[in-house]
Amino acid sequence: MGRLKSTHCSLTRIPRSFNDSIGQPTVPFKFGATILSYFCRWYCSILLWLSSVQDSSNGYRFYGTVVEYNIVPDFIAVFAAATLPTTHLILAALLILPHNQARIPLLATAALGTIFAMSQVAALMRGIPINCGCFGGMAERQVGLVSLSIAGSLVLISVLGAILSPAAAVSPGTPEPKPENNEPNFAMRR
Repeated sequence: MGRLKSTHCSLTRIPRSFNDSIGQPTVPFKFGATILSYFCRWYCSILLWLSSVQDSSNGYRFYGTVVEYNIVPDFIAVFAAATLPTTHLILAALLILPHNQARIPLLATAALGTIFAMSQVAALMRGIPINCGCFGGMAERQVGLVSLSIAGSLVLISVLGAILSPAAAVSPGTPEPKPENNEPNFAMRR
């Protein structure tokens, strides 16, 4: 009598359903993860696009907002005000490009969202009553719980999208596994 193969992970005892031949998740998991990954990409892309449109519409106002945070010196604030709207637009486009399943745009979005959230936390802790300067119509609203939760959602959803990205599975360039026996295949020789 042979041993039955367990479908539980030995460390966590969570049921798993994997294809035994190559270790990839089965089709329903991959399909659901792909749909959720696309949702995460579109959510982050829309937030970045809204922020880019708002920031690039009036560069002087955005520069003033960056200076009001009082976190970076003026020469870095000029550089940030000049490059952030373009960076947002490039990341928004990279996130929704068809056939682009790379995790790098999602991780860059998470890093950018972390910077936004930490800047808002610093402004809240110092009690500086400034406008958020981000996310479309939120630009005229003061930094608070709502703007902080949007910046936090950008971080969390982009990290979730990076985790669920189909690129996390086997990439197209990965070689197929070799057979267990190392016997030569004589059928291919002439």
